[in-house]
Amino acid sequence: MQIAAFKTDPSLDIAFGHLEQFVSPELDEETKEKLHCPDEIIAGIHCGTMLIKQDAFNRVGLFETQFEIGEFVSWYMRAKELNLSIKVIPELVMRRRIHGANTVIQKRQSVNNFAHIIKRSLDRRRENQDRSTP
Repeated sequence: MQIAAFKTDPSLDIAFGHLEQFVSPELDEETKEKLHCPDEIIAGIHCGTMLIKQDAFNRVGLFETQFEIGEFVSWYMRAKELNLSIKVIPELVMRRRIHGANTVIQKRQSVNNFAHIIKRSLDRRRENQDRSTP
């Protein structure tokens, strides 16, 4: 389905699909209540739903491994800054099981990574704007 999107639009760089999340059935009720998991199928801006042309990936670069969580958010922000052509197809391409060992759940103390990631993106945008202003 994602390949069909590339065939329909050769200028497309990245095709995402939709994502369905579900809480793992073996979890106890107390843990299930603590986990946020939307019931609806959502647009899956997630590395697991991404199909990307190799040259587009190379333009963005590798995932930044210094972050315990948020490495995909950082990568995606860099892709957006490069104005890559991105499409989310309406089909379900991934089911994601939410369980007690998910990285974001295990590394909650690293949630401040997101603030650092956003600041770095803003700094890059300001720097690029300063370069383009005469």
